Amino acid sequence: YQRSFDMVSFSKTEYPEAELISFANANPDLFVKHNLSAITGDDEASLKSILDQINKNEITFEDAVSNLSTLRTTEENGKFKNNFKYQLKVILTSEDDLNTVLNLKAGELSGVVKTASGYAIFRGDGENTPADFTDEAMLKTVDTYMNTYETGLIEDYYINLAQDFAADAVTLGFDAA
Repeated sequence: YQRSFDMVSFSKTEYPEAELISFANANPDLFVKHNLSAITGDDEASLKSILDQINKNEITFEDAVSNLSTLRTTEENGKFKNNFKYQLKVILTSEDDLNTVLNLKAGELSGVVKTASGYAIFRGDGENTPADFTDEAMLKTVDTYMNTYETGLIEDYYINLAQDFAADAVTLGFDAA
C-alpha cells in the first residue's frame, strides 16, 4: 500500500515586512539609536575615583577611556557599541539607571552605574537618532530583535495563519485553501 498526505508549512524566515514595520511603529523607542560613550571597569570604587577625577578636571573623559577603561562593550575611543534601547536594557541592571543613561544630554555624565559585566560611567555624546523604518538596515535590526526577544509574536502570527488555512481547508478543500 502506498500512503500519502498533503502538508503545508510556514517558514519563520519569511515573516512579512509589513508585520515588522507594524511592530516597530508600535515600539519605536526600542530602536532609537542613543549617542553614548562609556568608561567601563570591574569594580565600583575605581570608577567612582575616576569620576571624581573627571569632575575635578584632573583627567579628561577621553584620557580615562584610553588609559583606565576595560573597553567592555565599547570601541577603543569609548563609543558605546550597543546603543539601541533594547540592547541597553540587557546591559543595565536597573530600570532607574537605564532611564538615567537614556536621558543624558551631550557632555553629561551618568555617574557610576552597575552593568551586567561590571560598572560604567556613561556620557551623552549628542542627539539620539530616531529610527527610520523605511531603511533596510533598520528593518534588519527590527527583524533580529524580534527573532531574539519576540519570537512568540512571530510564532503566534504563523499559528494564526495555520488556523486560517485549516479552516479554509475544511470548507474549500486542501488544494483550494
